[in-house]
Amino acid sequence: MPALRPFAPPPPGSGLRPVLGRGGLPVLGRTLEYMRDPMGTSRQQYEEFGPVSWTHAYGIPIVVVIGPEAIGEVLVNRDKAYANGPGWSYFIGPFFERGLMLLDFEEHLHHRRIMQQAFTRDRLVGYLKGINAAFGDGYSSWEPQRGFRFHTAFKQLTLDLATTVFVGHHLGAEADDLNAAFFDAIQAGTSVVRFPVPGGRWHKGLQGRAVLEAFIRGELPAKRASTGDDLFSALCHAEDEDGNRFTDDDVVNHMIFLLMAAHDTSTTTMTTLVNHVAADQDLQDQLRAESQALGTDHLEYDDLAALPTL
Repeated sequence: MPALRPFAPPPPGSGLRPVLGRGGLPVLGRTLEYMRDPMGTSRQQYEEFGPVSWTHAYGIPIVVVIGPEAIGEVLVNRDKAYANGPGWSYFIGPFFERGLMLLDFEEHLHHRRIMQQAFTRDRLVGYLKGINAAFGDGYSSWEPQRGFRFHTAFKQLTLDLATTVFVGHHLGAEADDLNAAFFDAIQAGTSVVRFPVPGGRWHKGLQGRAVLEAFIRGELPAKRASTGDDLFSALCHAEDEDGNRFTDDDVVNHMIFLLMAAHDTSTTTMTTLVNHVAADQDLQDQLRAESQALGTDHLEYDDLAALPTL
């Protein structure tokens, strides 16, 4: 096992503790461990070194922050000491170019101020109508059975929800191509070979990005001309208090990133939620009673306050 050593010695007299960790194998570092068992490897890293440590994976040294308190400190970023772009762009920049998570400081604030106009209360109420309709259609096809794969079901459902609410219409057969494109683009971020070798993850990710971009650009002229209730139309017409609006490239980049965020991260979150709830009968009963107390199958915006546990 490689020797334990600090990532970089703290400045003399700073009072800072060294960030400890291990680099793993030569060249590969701990890449294969993270690819084989990302959760288990992260948990082992946390148990051995605590909430802040370093390792080497995917071709670069990485400082790892794990746990709610440590992650919260980074995300709040009171001292403006952390930047998203330089880190995340290495992994997903070619596939989710200039998404909001990859922008920093004043540029991030500028884009966020414009985007906020697409997430006002009135807009969210409008989106919820589409969510209720799309959810009813998707959920009705689920059949309880042993071995039911929630991750697969959630992945299809969230893509249908995202495209219906964000794009404004159901995609039908085209959804399978977009689903595959998102999968390839997301998987590409953890490529061992980070070059477009035909057949490799990186190459498939770039192809996936091209499919997503072609789809969004194809829809763009109609959305610029419309006043629809979907997120795509909202981004096309959103402007901040100074009248700044998104360019076509901005809209394409933000739409691809938001679709990924709604599709992939929501799928992961809900699958993890179901895994925990399945092991806790009392929590199941509490959630069921809370939901049934609403007396409706359709969620309204103001109903959220009546679902504190969920």
